[in-house]
Amino acid sequence: MKNITFVISTLSHGGSERVVSLLANKMSLTNKVTIVLIGNDKNRFYSIDENINVINLDTLKVSKNKLDAILNNLLRVRKLRSALKNTKPDIVISFLFATNVLVLLSSLFLNLKVIVSERNDPDNYKESSLAWNILRRLFYPCAHALVVQNKNIFEKLKNYSKNTVIIPNPLVEQYVEKILPKNDSIIQIMAWSLF
Repeated sequence: MKNITFVISTLSHGGSERVVSLLANKMSLTNKVTIVLIGNDKNRFYSIDENINVINLDTLKVSKNKLDAILNNLLRVRKLRSALKNTKPDIVISFLFATNVLVLLSSLFLNLKVIVSERNDPDNYKESSLAWNILRRLFYPCAHALVVQNKNIFEKLKNYSKNTVIIPNPLVEQYVEKILPKNDSIIQIMAWSLF
């Protein structure tokens, strides 16, 4: 049994949040799973198995200026580092680039395996400032692996990590069963192998 910690900003109704909930629920069947939220769990959209520990850092707030942004991010790093020390994970899986950078900063010198997952095309992500892009470039090489969603993102980020891999979004069994005949076990096995 592995101790796996997922880190994401929230569990609201986004695509990355769906992927985290699917992976965490599936992995919790045979592993100890924790989800650390940079924000909080007030607007949870996806169901999470009750055996999964959800930790709310409650550090998402709008910064008033650049100094306030730096201080807010330092608080996030401090609280996240404390959460990672307390959960003692065998592996950390982080989602979305700003959270990825915070996780990599928080895990410095903790000897943790960190996998970061980029779910968006970096060219189309309007919220990424020059500072965040520089931090991404500096800290992504510290990750054990960088997971991207498709070949387009892979081509843009393959030089950020020596272990960049493409893993598409997982399929949900109930949807696979609706669109495939019951006896099409090869396709169903392929869909479940993403987990």
